[in-house]
Amino acid sequence: MNWSIDTSPMLPAPVFWAAVAVAIALAAFLLMRRSRGGALRVVALTAMLLAIANPTLRQEERESLANIALVVVDESTSQTIAERPDYAARIKRDLDAKLAAIPNLDVRTVTAAKTTGDGASGTNLFGELNRALANTPTDRLAGVIMITDGQVHDVPQAAAALGFDAPVHALLTGKPDEFDRRIEVVKAPKYSIVGSTRDVEVKVIESGRRTAGSDEVTLRVRREGQRDELRRAQIGRPVTVAMPFPHAGQNII
Repeated sequence: MNWSIDTSPMLPAPVFWAAVAVAIALAAFLLMRRSRGGALRVVALTAMLLAIANPTLRQEERESLANIALVVVDESTSQTIAERPDYAARIKRDLDAKLAAIPNLDVRTVTAAKTTGDGASGTNLFGELNRALANTPTDRLAGVIMITDGQVHDVPQAAAALGFDAPVHALLTGKPDEFDRRIEVVKAPKYSIVGSTRDVEVKVIESGRRTAGSDEVTLRVRREGQRDELRRAQIGRPVTVAMPFPHAGQNII
């Protein structure tokens, strides 16, 4: 509980302070001259100035608001690989226990990049984070913790673009020796004549690999109405695959 005195003068500030200066000068003159009733007049002037100052005694009761920690859980397709769901669940349980031990902290959990079956759109964690921040005062934000596999596609170019001044941490699922492998389409025809065959150029790319291994991988080619074809491919080198166009419309390989 806090007590304070506020003033709200009935006169404009310049006029009020000018009146104070005149009153001080007049009080000094009366006291120096030792005029009869001078002390009483000084008291009267002081009372008049206090009345004009319009003082108010204010009593405040303040209650501190809790800090807020946002936990963003990545539920993208890559998070469903192997044992990553179990890793994420264990990390979340351990994190909840540790954050619960911190006094005056409100923990809010946000799920992001959840697979909906409508097509892959990448792992967008910061978009979901921004939606959560719409209802979170940034001056109360203690920090952001993301539980993810590390592949995030909407990371801001600069920290200033986040819109808040708080630390962002990432807790990674998976194992230290894991790496990513993907097929990149280098060149593909936009159209062709029904009954013809065109070439598609693809490339197998690996990133984040830490252990030595063979540079060759097996590429499985699946065409409509045909048996799968197994091809040997060098990592990082283009491979040409024949693509037939047996019918109009979409042809898939």
